[in-house]
Amino acid sequence: MKIKEYIQASARTDKDLGEHNRLHWLIGIKNEFGEALGHIKKALVKGVDVDKAKLQDEVADCCWYLAKGCRVNNFNIPEEYVYHEVTNVLDCIAVFDEYWRKEDIMGM
Repeated sequence: MKIKEYIQASARTDKDLGEHNRLHWLIGIKNEFGEALGHIKKALVKGVDVDKAKLQDEVADCCWYLAKGCRVNNFNIPEEYVYHEVTNVLDCIAVFDEYWRKEDIMGM
């Protein structure tokens, strides 16, 4: 599925909140990014692996809100840009994964 198609398809699960659509998008995407980062932080602090299923759910929610933001603000995201940014995020997660496996983190 192309990004443009996902943006349109995700609208079927979105409730139209009229004048509050933009606020719903802003609060929602910030909340979902926070939840995704919370799973990473929890793993970092406890010195365990990230629960990838939970992280995947939160990232999917972030994508849904990103699609809502595109609809609310009437813009599209080029496919190449998303590929580049997702690759950067995955690289970051790999670096963190390697980092928190070290025994000397936070005295563990």
